[in-house]
This record gives sequence, C-alpha cells and structure tokens, in this order.
Amino acid sequence: MSQEQLPVSKQYIEEDEITLKDLIGKIQEFWREAWKNKWWIILIAALGASGFLISAWLTPATYPAKTVFMVNEDEGSSSGINSLLGQFGLGGGKSGKFNLDKIIELSKSLKILRVALFKEVEIEGKKDFYANHIIRYYDFHDKWKKDTTGLPDFYFTHGKFNDFNRLENNALKQVYEQVIGGEKTKGLLSTSYGDKTGILSMSVNSVKEELSIGLMEAIYEELSNFYINKSVESKRKTYENIKFKVDSLRARYQQLNLSLARVEDRSYGVLDRTDLVKINDLRTESQVTMLAFGEAVKNMEFSDFQLRNATPIFQLIDSAVPPIKPEKSSKAKAILIGGFLGGFLAVGFFIGRKIIRDAMSTEK
Repeated sequence: MSQEQLPVSKQYIEEDEITLKDLIGKIQEFWREAWKNKWWIILIAALGASGFLISAWLTPATYPAKTVFMVNEDEGSSSGINSLLGQFGLGGGKSGKFNLDKIIELSKSLKILRVALFKEVEIEGKKDFYANHIIRYYDFHDKWKKDTTGLPDFYFTHGKFNDFNRLENNALKQVYEQVIGGEKTKGLLSTSYGDKTGILSMSVNSVKEELSIGLMEAIYEELSNFYINKSVESKRKTYENIKFKVDSLRARYQQLNLSLARVEDRSYGVLDRTDLVKINDLRTESQVTMLAFGEAVKNMEFSDFQLRNATPIFQLIDSAVPPIKPEKSSKAKAILIGGFLGGFLAVGFFIGRKIIRDAMSTEK
C-alpha cells in the first residue's frame, strides 16, 4: 500500500514518529557539541560566577528601617450607610481599602516627601538635610559630573520650596526619584498593606542606619499629620466658624448686661420713661442674645463631637530602633546565578553556532 493510500490517522502517526526521531537525533547532536566545548562552557560559567560575586562583594550593605501602623477611621453615620450599602453589593463597603490605597499614594507623593527630605539629621558628625545626605551617600556628584547647569557641586542650602529655582527643582526631582524609585531602579521607600488585616507597613532601606531610621520617622510623621488634617479640614472649618459665632454672642451678651447695669446705676433708683424704654430694650436684646448663645453652644458641642468622631487615628505598632541588622547581597546566590547565566549563554552560543554551520553546509 502506497503512502497516499494509508489512512490519514496513520500518516500522522508515521510523521510524528519521524519528527520525534529527528528531534532525539538533534538533541544528541547538540549534546555532543556542548560536550566537545565543555571546557569553554565551564570557563565562561566561572567568569559569570566571578562577575556576580565581585558585584555582590562591592555592593554596600543596606539598613532596612520598617514602620508598621494602622489607621482607625470612624466616619460616623456615613460609614454605617456605606457598610449597609456594601451588604447589598452597592459598593459601600470599599471605602476602607480605598483609604488605604490613598494613604499609600500619599506616602509616595512629592508633597509629603519634600517636607521629610528637608528635615535635618546628624550622620557621621555632619548635620544636614536628608536630601543632602542622599546626594552625598548615593554619589550624585559623580552622576552629575558632565552636567553644565551647576549640579556637579550642588547641595541644598534651604528648604523654602516656593523659592526654589530651576536648578534646585531639578536636583529635588532626582533625589525624589531616588527615594520612590524609577522605571528601572528600586527606590529607598517601599509601602504596602495587608488585604485582610488593613495593617500598613513602610520601609526605608538605605546605606546608612541613621538615614534609614530618621527618614522613615520623618515620612511617617508628615504623612500622619497631613492625612489627619486633610481628612477633617471641612469639619474643622465648620467648628471654627461656630466657635467664632459663640465667642461673638458671648461678648455681645456681656456687653449688653454691662450697658444695662450702667443705665440702672446712673438712675440712682429714679427711673424716668426714657430710661425705662432703654432698659427694656437692653433686657429684651440680652434675652434674645442669651437664647442665641445657648443654641450656638449646642451647635458647637455637636460640631466638636463630629470633628472628634471623624478624626483618623494613626496607631503605631512597630518602629525601627537601632541597631538594625544590615542586609548584604548573598555571595552564594550570586555565584549560582552568575554561573547559571554564564553557562546558559555559553551553551546557547555553541549550539547556535552549530545550527548556523549546518544550515550553511546544507545550502552548499
């Protein structure tokens, strides 16, 4: 029976058997080629392992300062409505996760970090801004050697952001990127939270222990202050407006009583009709003012209750304290990774060279 007369399924089986046989043969050829060049492969793998080992050896140790905290927020009746809506699948129960995401984004914002970066700390006997310490310990001046705008010897001399010139803004952006990281680089600051627990953690990992701990504390302090103030900003303004009204009514009430007492004192007990009219007017206005003052005090107390009830509370769980155990790149891991990559590239080179040679000889 000819090949054309075989059933289609049998043709496929025979083709599969031929392909498998060729594949096994090719694998054997590649193995022999790799074995023939085994010493070169071993040498290149050793070079790769050595390169990664040297890189791990030269990489400075880092000091991770971690802060763990939680945020308690009570939005009063609005949170109850949100929870009720969440039970019916209307999205009301998602505000907690939304607030955690908001806190994470705020911790990485320039508005928060620039304040923290321009607080001062003493490291190795030199007191300076955190921003300048980052410039110093991360060799920014070496990166800026070819810059012609004034960066090669640049340090910040003040922290008045609104007065920054173009050069200072450029330097600030680069220091900021060093902290939060870029597309290809990992930053000093990392933030996260637990989906189930809602507990947040922030960590600053730098080459200096004092820099890690101090910058972490500065970021946490500025983040908590900013978030608390902004969360209750509208309620605080309402409370302050009502308090101003209460103080004004109190002062007016005291002024009316004083005026009434003066009129009565001037009369020496002998009151004419003019004095009676004035006294009645003062008493009436005093009573109205007293009633308005009472209502204003009630409103102020209620507004104060709402303000206190809506104020978020940052609860610190764990904070970094010296000494911090330094983190150093694993030399054993570097050798394994470097050796594997070097060997893989070497094998790929020799097998690729064989494939090209076979293709060229087939064409001839």
